[in-house]
Amino acid sequence: MIFPAALSLIAALSFPFFGGDEEKQPEKPPEPVDTQALAYDVTLIGPDDPDLAERIRGDLELEKKKERGTPSVGVLESRMEKDLERARHALQAYGYYDGTATGAITQDTRLHATIRVEQGLLYRIGVFAVTWQGARPAYTPQTVGEGLPATGLNIVAAGERIVAELKTLGYFDARMVERRAVLDRGAGKVDVTLIVDPGNVVSVGGFKVSGAETIPEARVVRLSKLEIGELLTPPRLQEAEDKLMESGIFNEARVSAIGVAPARLIGLTVTERLPRSISGAIKWSLQDGYAIEAAWEHRNIFGDAEKLRAAITVGSLTQSLDVSYREYDVLFDNHTLVASLNVAHEDVDGLVYEQAALIGTLETDIYKGVILRYGGSIEYVHDETQLEGGDFALVGLRVEATYDGANDLFDPTEGFRASVRIGPYIGWNGDLRNFTILEAVGSAYLPLDEEKTWVLAGRLRLGSIVGDGRDDIPLPKRFFAGGGGSIRGYSYKRAGPIDADDRPIGGASVVEFNGEVRWRINEDFGAAVFVDAGGAFESNIPGQGGDWFIGAGAGVRYYSPIGPVRLDVAAPINARSGEPGVQIYVSIGQAF
Repeated sequence: MIFPAALSLIAALSFPFFGGDEEKQPEKPPEPVDTQALAYDVTLIGPDDPDLAERIRGDLELEKKKERGTPSVGVLESRMEKDLERARHALQAYGYYDGTATGAITQDTRLHATIRVEQGLLYRIGVFAVTWQGARPAYTPQTVGEGLPATGLNIVAAGERIVAELKTLGYFDARMVERRAVLDRGAGKVDVTLIVDPGNVVSVGGFKVSGAETIPEARVVRLSKLEIGELLTPPRLQEAEDKLMESGIFNEARVSAIGVAPARLIGLTVTERLPRSISGAIKWSLQDGYAIEAAWEHRNIFGDAEKLRAAITVGSLTQSLDVSYREYDVLFDNHTLVASLNVAHEDVDGLVYEQAALIGTLETDIYKGVILRYGGSIEYVHDETQLEGGDFALVGLRVEATYDGANDLFDPTEGFRASVRIGPYIGWNGDLRNFTILEAVGSAYLPLDEEKTWVLAGRLRLGSIVGDGRDDIPLPKRFFAGGGGSIRGYSYKRAGPIDADDRPIGGASVVEFNGEVRWRINEDFGAAVFVDAGGAFESNIPGQGGDWFIGAGAGVRYYSPIGPVRLDVAAPINARSGEPGVQIYVSIGQAF
């Protein structure tokens, strides 16, 4: 028998599938315990579907009020009638349209409330049709719903999927008008028709900037990366917000579509940060000591969102000064100049070097999420490990491509990141030097549950230096491994080659594998267990010419307003003689 699906639609689509969609009532204070109340038991028999059974049991008012008892048999019967109605709605919402729910109340020494649920046949979606209200769009939806269980969730989800796909194609105002269902008991199926209004194709027609006080409105528009004439989609609006925030000059940025015209006005609402700020960070490890960084930053220094930053680091092993300048649309449109001066001194176990570098790069978006950086550097290195000719003059080129598809800069829970770097150098230190640094780094984040409470995180780093041999390359250009951001359980730079005096001398290649299981305990705290492996190697073939190192440990995270504060305790699995058995690291930010 086939009949109109108005009743079925109400049952299958209006019923809250997982108990979270009912209209929430104000929380009532707990009822006082009635010492004269009648005690009773509750028994649920069936259904066979475990998810459905859990759903019904979670809704039973009889169960929720059992501890308080019932003032009378009549009240118990009223509770049962409501529970039976909820069970029938649940049956239909899960696709069991012939299911039944019956109940009985019996009494011996106490009251017994029994509900029996027979689920019957699981109906499936038959024909899944889409009709258009208005002009037909240039889009053909896939019949992804046909054959699936005819649950309210599947029917609604298919419609939401179609609307979402339309929006990504530029039908920004697409909406679901109506869902119609026809139940065919003879065939055991439900034929579904979705009526969808696609609306018009919407594009970016112009901009309205609000909140910009010292930064030109045209610069705010350029920073959003939106362009007049492009298709307007929800993802592009979100990307525009992200781009504005990534600039570092706004405390808040909101992007919205204004009006109903096919060429839509875009509202860019920003709140500027204070032009100058001071920041700092502290890192510490048990073996390698401390490092303190203080930074000063001036945003919008010349009135067009330029940024000047100076940072000084003082630590047990390293002291450095870094000054960088950032300016948009230099030489070419959509190219950002990043110029920096870096001066550093490092002393690790008596191996000392000084370095000064003037670096200039241009960066530009070349594809969705992919940034290309290219430029060059002039560098001076004084390397005390060289027996002769320890002063290097180097000229280098830099080409790097990066992709960031992770969902958070400091604490990602899904997505992945990747970067590839090529850096050829030519120089002189008594003889001509010629070498090229190749490096690739990738990290991925996989949530293990819907709430993203548990996250599996992994990282891989590969590097190689081709050209001159390792010993002819200045110390700061070699590869090292070991430490809090590398292979934990080992001291800084000590997961690799060492010389006769037990000092780390680096390698011509590197391999690092990092794996973590992260647990977000609550809003403020988390924990992690991890395994790191790899090392630096004498050969320029990663993994050859040296030992592999493995470390493992656990850590806690405090989620502060400026990012996770990390404390890790790690032990080396194959420690060298004389190495400490445990390393402790404290820093800001996840390990990767």
